[in-house]
Amino acid sequence: MARNRKKFANQRFIRTIDLALMRRLLDPHQATLRGLDMAVFDADPAIVRPALYAFFSGPEEHHPEGLVTDLHRIAELGDANGLRLLMEQARRRGVRIIDDEDGAKDEGREDPKHVALRMFLDERELFDAAADTLSYTTLSSYSEFAGVDEGVEVEMTDATCAAFQAQAEILLLEELRGGYCRVGWYDDDGEANVVLTHGAILKTTEVIEEGEDRVIRLDWGRAGSCSVMRG
Repeated sequence: MARNRKKFANQRFIRTIDLALMRRLLDPHQATLRGLDMAVFDADPAIVRPALYAFFSGPEEHHPEGLVTDLHRIAELGDANGLRLLMEQARRRGVRIIDDEDGAKDEGREDPKHVALRMFLDERELFDAAADTLSYTTLSSYSEFAGVDEGVEVEMTDATCAAFQAQAEILLLEELRGGYCRVGWYDDDGEANVVLTHGAILKTTEVIEEGEDRVIRLDWGRAGSCSVMRG
């Protein structure tokens, strides 16, 4: 997490990023921000950019948990591979990921972190689909599961997907004591790819903050996936 967070404490990134995007990213967390006054965005960019750099370079405890999670997700797609996945999803949906008005900029020349941030804010469904693709293409180990009934045709409808997610939430609540669950369904040449993003078992660890010991709770997320042959 800290490594991904530090990607935003980058002089080149801060010097070139659209400040309006950064304001939108931080705005939902302003009540719990420490070390950054959102009023600074009303000042001259020459003042705003150093303030942002100081904030992202500062202590992690100044960054709300929700913001750290957002930064982690954006950073995961903020590289060349992430840009490729975002562009693939954009082409499928007929979405342009160029931010300039006249469309003259070459998509492939945009900084990946800039694209990832903009897609996170403006095209969340597209962003989530790219993140899901990243999850099921980078798995290092697989497990095989079989249902009681075989030969059942997969029906990818809004109703069946919602029912699957509802049942998955119940299972995860029992097994992991956490009910967070998001399911992405993707039809890929005769296969139904299912990506399930969920919470993990809670962990605690001891940290030193302002010279004192403190125990914090870690609620890491994880993603699993499976492919189902369509009938």
